Amino acid sequence: LPDMDAIVLQDYNKGVLTPWIIEEVTRLARDEAKLVTADPKFENFFLYKDVYLFKPNRRETEVAIGRPLRTKSDLEKAGREILRRLGCHAVLLTGGEEGMWLCEDEGPSTYLPTRAREVYDVSGAGDTVISVATLAAASGATLKEAAGEIIHGEVAIAALISDHDTVIRDLRRQIPKLEDDSDDFGSADFVTELMQTHEQAVWMLRSYLA
Repeated sequence: LPDMDAIVLQDYNKGVLTPWIIEEVTRLARDEAKLVTADPKFENFFLYKDVYLFKPNRRETEVAIGRPLRTKSDLEKAGREILRRLGCHAVLLTGGEEGMWLCEDEGPSTYLPTRAREVYDVSGAGDTVISVATLAAASGATLKEAAGEIIHGEVAIAALISDHDTVIRDLRRQIPKLEDDSDDFGSADFVTELMQTHEQAVWMLRSYLA
């Protein structure tokens, strides 16, 4: 624990993250002043008290709070409700085509729109959101900047759910725009580094399968 910068609690409802484990990990991390983020499933949803960032998706939130979330306004209200009930620093509620809402304990909520993209497999997209946000936050970025890295770059998520060659071409076109927008959300350098890492990973995978 002393050598860690952050802990991600990724809950798959497989029985590993029991209520006791969740409580003990968050307690120990709090004692060591370590950043803790959580991506819940349906069970244990409201057990992640006092984490730094809580990232549920729309369906998980609908089940937890007992009502449908049909609009952007519904998502924001739900994010604020979760923030209050958990006492966490921030909630990043992902709503699919409705984008994401970042609700923090101080200041107004921030809406982060998404962009339509041809998709062949959404597996791992939520894992990637919490991973990239945690990495950025642990590196000193604000949560708004961390969320901006996800929305503007879209590199890690797109790498998992879209065609690789299409993603790389699209990202190369986006880099100049990211440089223009860097004052608002994150940096183009961060996206460029992720894109290069993904290109290397795909090359290695293709070489292995050849």
